Amino acid sequence: MGTRGLVGFKTKKGLTARYNHWDSYYSELGNDVVEMMLGGDVSCLFDLTKDNIEEYNDFLFDGLFCEYAYIYDDDNDMLLVFKGWFNKPQIKNHKGYDGKESDGTKKSWYCHLVCKIPNKKSSRAKWKKLLATQKKRYEDELADNVYWEREIFNEKITNQDLKILVGGK
Repeated sequence: MGTRGLVGFKTKKGLTARYNHWDSYYSELGNDVVEMMLGGDVSCLFDLTKDNIEEYNDFLFDGLFCEYAYIYDDDNDMLLVFKGWFNKPQIKNHKGYDGKESDGTKKSWYCHLVCKIPNKKSSRAKWKKLLATQKKRYEDELADNVYWEREIFNEKITNQDLKILVGGK
C-alpha cells in the first residue's frame, strides 16, 4: 500500500517539491532525506525537473492524502517535517483538504509542521531516537494534535515557519 508524501526545497522564491507514492514514512523516505541532508548532499535525492515540480506544490495542503512531507529549508539549513491527517488547522487560514465522513458530515484534514531538524551532527542520534519512538506514539498523536517529535527535536516552530501552510513563502 502506498504511503504518500512530498519531498522538496523551500527558498525565498517559494516551494519546489515532488510527489512520492511509496514508503514516505520516517523509517524509509524520511530516513533517506535526513541521511542525505546530514551527509551534505540534499539536492541529489530530490532530482527535481520541470516535469514533476509544478503539479505537486499544493499537495502539502492535502492533509488527507499527503501523509508525510520533508521540505528542506535552504535559507535556514534545516529540514521541515510535516505529517497529514490532523483534523484541526495549525495556523489561521491554514489550507487543508475538505471532505466528508461516511455519515455525510463535513470534515477537514491538514498537514502540520511537526518538527524541524537542524543540519548538524547531533541530529543523527536524535533521528535514531525518533525512529525508535515512532511506533509507540503513533496512535495517540492524530486525535490530540500531539507533536511527540518535538520532544526529540525541540527547535522552536515560528509563525514564519508556518506560513508555508497558508501558501506563503
